[in-house]
Amino acid sequence: MESLGLAYLPHFDVGGTVHLITNNQLGFTAEGDHGRSSLHCSDVAKVIGCPVIHVNGDHPEEVVLASRIAMDYWLKFRRDVLVDMVCFRRWGHNEGDDPTFTQPLIYKTVSNRQSVPDLYTDGLTSSGAAREEMLSSAVSDYTKELNRCEKEIKHYSPPATHLRGNWSGMRWATEQITEWDTGYPMDMLKYVGLKSVEVPSDLQMHPLLMKKHAANRKKWVEEEAMIDWSTAEALAIGTLLYQGFNVRLSGQDVGRGTFSHRHAMLVCQDSDKAFIPLNHLSESQTAFLEVSGLSYCTLG
Repeated sequence: MESLGLAYLPHFDVGGTVHLITNNQLGFTAEGDHGRSSLHCSDVAKVIGCPVIHVNGDHPEEVVLASRIAMDYWLKFRRDVLVDMVCFRRWGHNEGDDPTFTQPLIYKTVSNRQSVPDLYTDGLTSSGAAREEMLSSAVSDYTKELNRCEKEIKHYSPPATHLRGNWSGMRWATEQITEWDTGYPMDMLKYVGLKSVEVPSDLQMHPLLMKKHAANRKKWVEEEAMIDWSTAEALAIGTLLYQGFNVRLSGQDVGRGTFSHRHAMLVCQDSDKAFIPLNHLSESQTAFLEVSGLSYCTLG
C-alpha cells in the first residue's frame, strides 16, 4: 500500500514498479473475506489505475507469459503493473502447522489436487515435448546442486561487523520491576480452564486438537498441574471476560495462534464454522472475546 500510495508523487516516482502477488488465497490461515473487503487482493492497485494481470499458478508457462507482458508494459510506459498469480498452498506456513485446524473444507480439496510440478511434467510427457527420463535427470541434478549449496552454507558464518561502531558503547538498562497482585481464585481458574475447551455436541473438533489440546488442558486444570502458555493465556483472557472486560485479539492467525498454540477459536471439521469457547462462559456473560484476523485492526 505504501509503495502504491507513493507511486506517482513528486520526488518519489521511480519510473514504475512491477508488483507480483503470490496469491495462495490464505493469509496464514485467515480466508480472504476475513482479511479484505474487496473481491481480489490486487484491488488495492485500483487506487492508481494500475493494470492487473490475473494468471493461474497451475500453469507455469502462462505465469512466464504474464510476467513478460508485465515487463514489456513497464519498459514501454514506466508505470506500475501488477501480476496476480492465483495459486494455493498445500501445507501450512511452517513445518509444524496443520491448516485443517482452521480450514478443513478447502484442504479436503487441496489434498486431492496434483502438485504444479507433477501437472507440468505430465503435460510435457503426454504431449511428447519431453521424455520422462530427461525430466527426472534434470530434477535430480538440480536437487544435488541445492544439497551441495546447503552443505556449504552450514560451514560458513559471516562476521557480524555492521553494528560494532554504533553499539560498542551501549549498556543494558538496569532492572525496574513493579509487582502487581493479579491472582484469581483457584476454583474460578479451574472453571475458566475447562470452559475454554468446551464445545457444543454438534461441533466436530479436529481429532488432534481433541486429543492433545483439549484433553491435556482438562487434565492440567483438574490436577492443578503445570500449564502451558496457551492455557495461561486462556485463563487470563477468560477471567477478564468474567469480570466484564472485553478482549480483542487482532492480527493474522490470532485465533489459532501463529505457531498453532492458542486455539481460542475452534473450527468445525464438517461445517467450517468457527466457535469461540470463551464467549460461552455463562448465560449471563456481558463481555466477549473478539478474534480479528486482520493486522489493520491494531491501528487507530
